[in-house]
Amino acid sequence: MQQGLGEWRDRYIASYSLYRDYTKRLEHLVQDLLEQIDLDLFHIESSTESIDNFVERLRNSEGEVGSLEEIPDLSCIRVILYFAEDLEKVSRLVEEEFTVYPLQSVPFDDLRDPDAYGYRSVRFAVSLSPERSSLREWRKYGPLRGEIQIRTILQNAWATITKKLPYEEVQRSKSGLKRKLSRMSALLEEADEGFLTVWEFLREGSVPEEGNFSSRTSGSVPASQGKPTPVSLPMTEEAFSNWETVNENRLSRWRNLAEEVGYPFTELPPDYQKESRRNLMNLLRASGIETMQDFSSFLEGLERTGEGRAHLEAIKKSFEGELQSWRLDIWSVLFLVILNSRWAVLQSKDLASLGIKDATERIKGVTS
Repeated sequence: MQQGLGEWRDRYIASYSLYRDYTKRLEHLVQDLLEQIDLDLFHIESSTESIDNFVERLRNSEGEVGSLEEIPDLSCIRVILYFAEDLEKVSRLVEEEFTVYPLQSVPFDDLRDPDAYGYRSVRFAVSLSPERSSLREWRKYGPLRGEIQIRTILQNAWATITKKLPYEEVQRSKSGLKRKLSRMSALLEEADEGFLTVWEFLREGSVPEEGNFSSRTSGSVPASQGKPTPVSLPMTEEAFSNWETVNENRLSRWRNLAEEVGYPFTELPPDYQKESRRNLMNLLRASGIETMQDFSSFLEGLERTGEGRAHLEAIKKSFEGELQSWRLDIWSVLFLVILNSRWAVLQSKDLASLGIKDATERIKGVTS
């Protein structure tokens, strides 16, 4: 390898601008794909291997490299997530959208390996899928590989810090150094899981009393393997307020969806919106949705299946002539969706005594 360092350097210099452009295109592609799935992304970054670093890594390499295209991490994309529950979701997206090279990858499933050293993160060696690489704008990048790393914030901190440590010396160490690092990595993993547990409870609307947190198995793999199951939190104004805080993105999606369908939103005072929220809570209870977890799950189902849009379109079609005069905030829109989707349950109840009839008239502007 050392005998050909000059030749390899010249090859990379000749291809460097291509790899640099590929890195940026790959970063934008990953960003666009991530926007199509429901997750909270902390940061995405990219890097192209410098020429000096490329030469240095070849100088220290003991293996043979047949071509530049076989080196996966000359173009590197790093996806950094808030919570460990999204690692699997992003991993499946990468596996669906790219050609993956398993021998050069550490997929999500490999995080289950109890003998692995340190707090590892997901890493995929990829190239463009055959369908995408056949497109004219991507054709010149077709032979190139890249690396997509998927980490939580804490995994990224671990990787950044431990990169400064002499890995081989740590592995050979007969002192307590390796055990110390193992304990530290376990603490970070526990912290990732702890943040996820807290987030799950807040997302469902409130913080439970001490002792009501669902337990997790120490060392379990995040996301679908050992994901915490929140207790069924009662539907109170405080719970709803907390739920609103951590579900801003979901509420924005519903508002955007309603606007796309043709619902007019106006600026309404806080007291009006507070009353709208109370009316929604009463409707949810009347329709058999009595906890914040049930409410979240019901909304998620409407989003996933597309039924939410269908209900909005059905309501708009029925009231096309008067919709523009309605007084709508996001809680009123959700009220209408729940009313329409749960009508089979609600129609046999006394809607007047439950306050649902008055709430509906209020939205239409008939009452104040």
